[in-house]
Amino acid sequence: MNSKETFPLRGKVNRSISDRRGQMKIALISDIHSNGPALDAVLAHAAGADKIVCLGDVVGYGPDPAYCVRRLRELNVVTVAGNHDTAIGAGRIPAAWRRVARATAEWTQGCLDEAARKWLSQLPTTWEGEGMVATHDLDRSGLSLPFGRQTAPVLLGRIQGGFTAFGHSHLPVGVFEGERRWLSRRLRPNLVYPGGGGTRILFETGSLLAVNPGSVGEPRDGSSGAAYAEVDLGSRVLTFHMVSYNSGELLHHIQAAAMPSDLRSAMFAFFGFPEQSR
Repeated sequence: MNSKETFPLRGKVNRSISDRRGQMKIALISDIHSNGPALDAVLAHAAGADKIVCLGDVVGYGPDPAYCVRRLRELNVVTVAGNHDTAIGAGRIPAAWRRVARATAEWTQGCLDEAARKWLSQLPTTWEGEGMVATHDLDRSGLSLPFGRQTAPVLLGRIQGGFTAFGHSHLPVGVFEGERRWLSRRLRPNLVYPGGGGTRILFETGSLLAVNPGSVGEPRDGSSGAAYAEVDLGSRVLTFHMVSYNSGELLHHIQAAAMPSDLRSAMFAFFGFPEQSR
């Protein structure tokens, strides 16, 4: 179920959202992390959207980096750079990253051709259009502040115009000005909505401040599906979706990929596969 908290918003925030875009439906996806089966499930479910916007971290951690990049390029999906995309595309992997992040990033670089690496390296950090601003991380300083009651005023103070869509935390959240409240959708462990039926929130014009759709490839809210969100600007409805997909296919992709056994084990663990299933 949804949990709600109230907090005071501080800082200058432009709360306008354009109504002239009619019935525009925008699907927001983020943090795919090279999980091809999850991406395919979300793209199929979001086929009715007028536009798809990807909020970064297309690659990293998972077994399908080339496929995920190719799918987004084929569909001309608006995409902003995540920290993994920038590091892998530019070939500059931070020494401070944890071991599994560094190891999978280095492996991912070898899986991508020059065109894919160039595409990743040239992704913009922000995109503006359709009454919204898209970025990967609200905390532009790179400190990756958690989004919560204490940090929200600081992070929301950076929003300039329309509403902001962001990713990075892998946790779905919607922020609304009308009631000065924030809503974070945390699912019970292993609960998946078959077919993507999810939480729908009707908001007043201008009241939607920010949305994090959660993670397509590796949700961190206890769910086992693929998360994304849809904003209907005409009906003023925000919908969080959780789409089921065949995790066995992801397991097979990890098993079939050419990589060292210790990296394969780390990738299995990252995606939550139990030892006996490997």
